[in-house]
Order: sequence, then C-alpha cells, then structure tokens
Amino acid sequence: MDELLQHGLNALMLGGTYALLGIGLTLIFGIMKVVNFTHGELYAFGAYMMYALVMLAGVSFFVALPLAIALGILLGALLELVLLRRLRGADRILLDNRSTEEVRRAVAEVDRWCGEHPPESPRMPAGAKRWPEVEVSGGIRLDNVRAYAETGADYVSVGALTHSAPALDLSLEVEEVG
Repeated sequence: MDELLQHGLNALMLGGTYALLGIGLTLIFGIMKVVNFTHGELYAFGAYMMYALVMLAGVSFFVALPLAIALGILLGALLELVLLRRLRGADRILLDNRSTEEVRRAVAEVDRWCGEHPPESPRMPAGAKRWPEVEVSGGIRLDNVRAYAETGADYVSVGALTHSAPALDLSLEVEEVG
C-alpha cells in the first residue's frame, strides 16, 4: 500500500511538472510568437543549482531554494537578452535539405502569412517580395539549382561550389620541438 501511495504521489508530481512546462511553452509562444524550448534546460539548471548548493556547498535547503530560483531567473533573462530578442526580428528563413516541392509549399506559406501580417520591419529592403526572406540550401548542386530557383525562394545556396575545396588548418596549437 505504501508503494502505491508513493507511486501515485510521484505520478502527480511528474504530471504537474509536465503541465507547468506545457503551460509555459504555450504562454511564451502565445505572447512572444517565438518557440522557446529552453524550459526543460532551465528547469534542469535549477535542479542542478539546488544539488550544487545543498549537497556540494552545504547550504541549507531553505536558503538554496530562493538562490536556485534567482539563478534560474538570471539565466532565463540572459538567454532572452542574448538569443530570443534576436530571433524576434528574423530577417531570413532557412530551408535546409528540402525537396523542391517542400520549398515551393514553404514559400507559398510564407507568402500567405506575409499577406495576413504585413511586415513592419525597418530592415526590410525596398522592393522585397516578402519579409522575412526565404533561403534554401542543402543538397543543391549545379544540375538542380534551376529547379530550386524556380520555387520562388529569395536566395539559393549552392554548397557544391565550396564543399570539395581543400581545407587549410589555421589552428594555433603549439608543439614542442626538440
């Protein structure tokens, strides 16, 4: 009976954790329009901070808890400032390793979205067909570049031009001689 109660409590705690993570993802996407998948990492960071503070540094649990929360908030704020703010003003969507039909459908979807949400970015070049622009790369060779160009993508990156170029090692490793 004790095991059943323990398993039930564990299931309730784990389910609550999943629910909080799901609600957090929904709120962040709904408000910021940016998919932010760092919830799990931030949750794990807080758990590691609790472990480090309590088990390794010998700090009291009740002191470590607000410290771990504060460290998690600081890391989240840093990620917001350094990464997420840059993503909100994305200038280009990269479609990598997609077939021409997938690229054509994606370009049509971007055009549909741009029609419903007229771009307001000051970085949008005059005469641009859409914003953000669409770039396609991966698996594009000289024999199929025309097909990809006809999909309507703004930029086509042909890796075949440089993928067989010899590499030059510019490392700064120092070896002892003699």
